[in-house]
Amino acid sequence: MEVHHHAHISQNKLTHYMKLILMLLLSFGSIACAQAQPLPDSIVKLYNSATDQKHKGIYLWKYLKTVISNDSNEVRRAAEILAYFQKQKDESGADNTQIFIADRLNRRGDYINGLNMALSILTNCEKRKDTIGIISAYRAIANCYAFALNFEQAIAWLKKTIPIIHVMNNEVEVSLTYNDLGAIYAQASMGDSGLIYAQQAVNIDMRSKNKDNLTYSLGTLAENYMANKEYDLALPFLKKALGYALANTDAWPLAYTYLDLSQAYAGLKNYDSSIYYAKKCIALSKNTGYKETLLKSYKVLYETFEVNGRQDSANKYFRLATGVKDSVYSIEKANNIQAINFRNQQQQQEKEAERMKEEEERKTNIQYAALAIGIIFFISIFLLLSRSVIVNEKWISFLGILGLLIVFEFINLFFHPYIASLTNHSPVWMLLALVAVAALLIPLHHRLEHWINHIMVEKNKKIRLEAAKKTIEQLENQNL
Repeated sequence: MEVHHHAHISQNKLTHYMKLILMLLLSFGSIACAQAQPLPDSIVKLYNSATDQKHKGIYLWKYLKTVISNDSNEVRRAAEILAYFQKQKDESGADNTQIFIADRLNRRGDYINGLNMALSILTNCEKRKDTIGIISAYRAIANCYAFALNFEQAIAWLKKTIPIIHVMNNEVEVSLTYNDLGAIYAQASMGDSGLIYAQQAVNIDMRSKNKDNLTYSLGTLAENYMANKEYDLALPFLKKALGYALANTDAWPLAYTYLDLSQAYAGLKNYDSSIYYAKKCIALSKNTGYKETLLKSYKVLYETFEVNGRQDSANKYFRLATGVKDSVYSIEKANNIQAINFRNQQQQQEKEAERMKEEEERKTNIQYAALAIGIIFFISIFLLLSRSVIVNEKWISFLGILGLLIVFEFINLFFHPYIASLTNHSPVWMLLALVAVAALLIPLHHRLEHWINHIMVEKNKKIRLEAAKKTIEQLENQNL
């Protein structure tokens, strides 16, 4: 079962999207800037106390998923929060909220706008190194592709989150990603692959006693058993998931659990139970606007009625399913998806080319820095070993400071990717890491400079003494 919860906008769809958001706001008669603050004071305080974008994103998403998702007007509520962040000029908050909105639009069958939003917001999040925003955008993009039945792209986008979440060492994020992968494999009828991820998600959720996530992961595990036609193995997990879904006020996992139960009972030829749960799913999906569960429930009903020879009922639900399918999977939308894929491939190629160019520039700068260090080192050795050149202490100090700066720059260039990865691109932690490097280099520089000065002073004395001896010898010889 998919955990749909993230997304964003693309530039060429900006106008259409903003009109959509504005219509949502106006239709419910409230724009956030004209209202009181749409976020509770406790959430605002927690959000503002975060020291980096990652934790801001975590606090915001926790609120969106646990509070806004439980509101029947979740899109309107999220639009009010979006307006609030835009008024505050908070790009991270606005982008993460738009990802949430895009994912909710996808649930309602508007996967084209959802995909465009997510792809555009992803670019913003990548520029800011907003980890939570990037993960959320990847998931939203994957969910939109899955709704569009492009499972290959959906899996590819989801797998991009895996290295990021492992660096974060956050089991909740790992569980969510594995659950989504398992759900998409189940939809693609690749149950053996899906079972691997779904079982890992269930194990994590059981270990952490996360009942909200178990609502999804147990259902996903059952879906992969159903993909392998093992309906008897799926049913116990679905019954357990139903208990968690009923306790969760979010309608999405409940709708999907009803759908899964109807499909499982149909597979077991328990048609009465299959019809019962399909109709419960239809009633809930109509109320919430969930197109995916509505379409699939209609399909279960017309196939069940057809098997039982109830042709009138089968025709009725077939027509209803066809109507939803035509609105969701039109030729125009299929063409739009292809255009988005092509445009995204071009953007990815451009990003890769830019990344390679930056990496090449970094390597070149490292070589220049190493060359400069070598020249300074050579000059220093030459001055230390020379028996004829007297060097002023100011020159030693100048070369020392210059060398220190170049060494610091060399270390920064060489270790920057590793420091960025370890600190999760947090500006505060990256600055502290560089300060720590400087704190180690400065005392070392002072000791080295003191040692060189001492050697130079002694060498200068010897040179002067030898020069004086030669002068005295010349004078004595002239007196002769």
